[in-house]
Amino acid sequence: MQLMQVSGGCPKDSEGCDDCFEKASLPNISEEEKRKILHFVIIGGGPTGVEFGAELHVFLIEDMVKLYPAIGEFLKIRIIQQGEHILNM
Repeated sequence: MQLMQVSGGCPKDSEGCDDCFEKASLPNISEEEKRKILHFVIIGGGPTGVEFGAELHVFLIEDMVKLYPAIGEFLKIRIIQQGEHILNM
């Protein structure tokens, strides 16, 4: 599971996604480990977290999965919100 810190709308470690896909594509990595490596968690369901989640999804699906098609099925993005609703106002 990868926790990504967002500040001002961009991740602190934008190269982290590349590293995760490279590691998950290694032949000695089990399916369970691939699921863990490619599980991205965003804390906060406010406007910044939701927007970042959408941008991360686009980047991972449109760019990274095209480069690593064999492991795209293991990708998961999750947004965790303290309240009952995302974008709660």
